[in-house]
Amino acid sequence: MLRATVVFIALVAALIGGAPAAFAQAPEPSVSTTYGSATPAYLSGTESPRSGAGPTVIKDGFGLNPPTLMADPGSVVTITLADDADAVVAFLGAETLPVAPAGEHAYAVTVPAGAVLPQSFAFRVESSGERTLLTDSWVLQLGPEPAQAAAPEPTPAAVTPAPVQGPAVPTSLRLRGARLAVVMRCPVASTGGCEGGSLTLKWGSRRVARIAVGRLPAGASTTARTHLAARLLRQLRRHRVRTLRGTFTPVSGAPVVVGRLALR
Repeated sequence: MLRATVVFIALVAALIGGAPAAFAQAPEPSVSTTYGSATPAYLSGTESPRSGAGPTVIKDGFGLNPPTLMADPGSVVTITLADDADAVVAFLGAETLPVAPAGEHAYAVTVPAGAVLPQSFAFRVESSGERTLLTDSWVLQLGPEPAQAAAPEPTPAAVTPAPVQGPAVPTSLRLRGARLAVVMRCPVASTGGCEGGSLTLKWGSRRVARIAVGRLPAGASTTARTHLAARLLRQLRRHRVRTLRGTFTPVSGAPVVVGRLALR
């Protein structure tokens, strides 16, 4: 009984020792363009005996979540492997592309000048061992250079309106004895205020008075006064003058006729 058990164990050990090793995925390659590099997604692989006698082991990676690598039509894509290869075959979509050696373990593939990107870029690496033939396939997406977002137009600087400056306006005219008083007001709309000047009052063609007026802020008013000569005062009373024509001349501007003012 003991002898039979030992023989059985020896047979099992021999079977285990003689079993083929599990299929191992090839080391990851690198794919690069002038924009950068990426590690492609594993697509599939096979392992077959050189003699042709025996099963072919197949492994699927399904090419899940392939990265996107920027490239241009007419540009060169470089595949760099970790080990030697017997051959490298490349595809852009369904089109087979020429592959040229580009250094140790490196291969160059030119993207067709008329290629429309993005497209799937896949390549198959064929290699051989002492007893086996191996293939490994990888995939990624070749995408166009991302469009440059248009630079936002600069926000125009807020324009502060220039302050409006207008002439002061006489609002009332009073005569008390020989004293003539006129109230001058700067309109609120004149945000820059009203510059000073002189108010000329006429009766017909005769000048009755010229009164100096100082600068006024917007919305402000002031009373300017002057004395009339006795002779002029008598003439105004004799002719019962009730209105005077006013003209305001600002310091830096042309005269502005302000109309007739009632003399009270």
